[in-house]
Amino acid sequence: MKKIFSLSILVIFAFAFNVNQTYTCETLGLSFKENNKTYNIPNNEKTKAQLQKTLKALYAVKIKPQDKSLVIYVDNKSDTLDFVKMVDNKVPLYKTKASDLFILTDPKSSQIGISIPAQKMIIYYQCK
Repeated sequence: MKKIFSLSILVIFAFAFNVNQTYTCETLGLSFKENNKTYNIPNNEKTKAQLQKTLKALYAVKIKPQDKSLVIYVDNKSDTLDFVKMVDNKVPLYKTKASDLFILTDPKSSQIGISIPAQKMIIYYQCK
């Protein structure tokens, strides 16, 4: 997904999407792994400014589901992810043509997670 990120990213979506509706997603927090330990940083009054500075354009993203694909928007850039398969017969999996961005959707929640394997980091979002 060279148009948006130069990093390999895995996105896990947990949301009941309406087709052709755009959703805005803001960071709830992030988790990262360092020295075999996992650290969690919530987005609150104490951490919000640092998260915005660290994540930059990834602090808030937009997504738009389509019939057999999903579009993700970061700043003024977008990329379309095509449907690949159902995981465990209930979770749709989408990916970019370059296979560097994957999206899983689950109709039980309005939260998403973006995993950046190269940095061992997951960014969690609330979508509206």
